[in-house]
Amino acid sequence: MKRNSETSDTENVPVHNKCTLPPPEDIVVKYIYNGCFVETRRIFRRFLTVSEDNAFCKTVLRSSAAIREERARHLQQNYYIVHPFSAARSAWEFYVIIMSFIMLTFTPFEMTIIPFDANWIAIRRLISGTMLLDFCLNFVCGYHDVKNNKIVLGWRKVVRHYLKTYFLVDILSSIPIIFIVYYIPMPTRVVVGRAMRCMKLLRLVTLLRYLSTYRHRKQYSINKFRLFKVSIVFLIVVLWATSFCYLYALSKSKDQFRGFLRSCFHALCNVFGVSYGYFTGNDELKTIYFVLCFLTFGVIFKMFIYAEILHMVNTNLSVNNKYEHFMNQLHEFIRYKQLPENMKQRILLFYKFKFENNYYKEDDILESLSENLQQDIILQNCQGFIEKVEYFRNLPTNLLLSLVKCMKSEIFISGDQIVKAGTPGNGMYFISSGTAAVFSPDDVEVCHLTDGSHFGEISLLIEEGKRVVTVVAIECCELYFLSRKDFQIAMAPYPELRMEMKAMAEKQILHSLFARRL
Repeated sequence: MKRNSETSDTENVPVHNKCTLPPPEDIVVKYIYNGCFVETRRIFRRFLTVSEDNAFCKTVLRSSAAIREERARHLQQNYYIVHPFSAARSAWEFYVIIMSFIMLTFTPFEMTIIPFDANWIAIRRLISGTMLLDFCLNFVCGYHDVKNNKIVLGWRKVVRHYLKTYFLVDILSSIPIIFIVYYIPMPTRVVVGRAMRCMKLLRLVTLLRYLSTYRHRKQYSINKFRLFKVSIVFLIVVLWATSFCYLYALSKSKDQFRGFLRSCFHALCNVFGVSYGYFTGNDELKTIYFVLCFLTFGVIFKMFIYAEILHMVNTNLSVNNKYEHFMNQLHEFIRYKQLPENMKQRILLFYKFKFENNYYKEDDILESLSENLQQDIILQNCQGFIEKVEYFRNLPTNLLLSLVKCMKSEIFISGDQIVKAGTPGNGMYFISSGTAAVFSPDDVEVCHLTDGSHFGEISLLIEEGKRVVTVVAIECCELYFLSRKDFQIAMAPYPELRMEMKAMAEKQILHSLFARRL
């Protein structure tokens, strides 16, 4: 992707080329406009719909216009669904991460040495209530379809997706124990209660899933995340293995804390195969089964750790890590060149928008594809833009394909001048994503252009014409540029069509001049 030569830095943009038009109307106001507690209801609704502060949503919704359209779609079609990129979902997942970690570390102590008194009962109920509420909320929360890079909000699709994925794990780890064991007589109640508490370990799947989502949202390093994940899993496995050893071999110990430490030692020995430990079980065959289970689990757990270590070593070849290496080199380049802070931020913003945290060489990928595949990709990206231009609506398919193949992608960041009034026009632009402000020659802001808009088509047909407006990027924008030279080459076999289009352009210019005089 290349930058247009007409683009200038922020320092070169006139101060008066600032966005002065009011922001677009808040779509929430359109749907909540009367009744009691209007402002409170609007704040709550904004909390539930897509948030511009969610960095993860930029991988799907790359512009403010796309975010507004998504918010409108959410409110119009799926009003009672929680958006997966909302501030509410982000806050709730962070809360569940904390509560899941507390539950997974608290339950082993609860099954062994924590006394059953009123203070601990309150914690148990808070944890159980959180897990049950999270299970219920998953039925009304949309999800991001990573495969198709789409946001799914339809309730039936959400429920179907949840039933196929994490439903069984969540329901087994969220069942309130008190409702099941209350009517079971002692001492069977104790055995059933402990068995159900063991199912809480399944919550580890949800914890790792939410941690992965949180890493993507905060854009943390993948290697640091894997190291953190292994540490969390190791701590939880050791605590649960310790509780199992304690319940099996040391349940009659008088010194509970010393017995818990001894159980921790035996658990580590058996899980990691250092030795076979020592158990004081009465049934020798039962002890053998118990140790065999530990050794089998230990082999699986060690394979998991080895796999994560190999992943951390091999991520030097991964897309995410290539991006991190590239950004590190970019930081070193900026430091070596001693670039000012403003320019540094603009360069970083440019590459962040261009690669979306995934480094790849687009030119090399396209060159490796066949010509037909290259044409299909270009058509997929640009055909919709071409067909919206009035001059191009009735052109032959072959000519449209030729024009699409000539279009080149360009990126402009906030404050860049895309075109400047009075400068020679050498082509037209199509906005793929982003928002740009249009200024008249006397620096009065006229309007905003968003996704799918175009400008500069007159310069394709009128030679030696000059730009009549200045267009400035308000946010990061990706545009496709069609030069007049490429347009003329593509139109060479169609001289009659070119003359008709030129007549239309001249007529439009005369109409504009007449309107100004009025």
